[in-house]
Amino acid sequence: MSIPRPTLEHVVALALLEDLGGGDITTAACVDPHSSGRAEMRARQPLVACGSAVVCEVFRQLDPTVRVSVLRADGSHMAPNESV
Repeated sequence: MSIPRPTLEHVVALALLEDLGGGDITTAACVDPHSSGRAEMRARQPLVACGSAVVCEVFRQLDPTVRVSVLRADGSHMAPNESV
């Protein structure tokens, strides 16, 4: 079952508002706003991947230029250290 797009967008926006509010003062003070980075999510223990639509929506709302590559479909069983 997938979450309807308008609901997903609304719930993520509310969560970001709660978590970030006006932003993160430490990041604003210490990180160049034009810097870029790369991250990789890895399983720390055996798990079943889920929530890829939520992850993609979070990054879309934070910065639409961010590229997210989902390597394992929701429902995939994963071993420790595998990339999501």
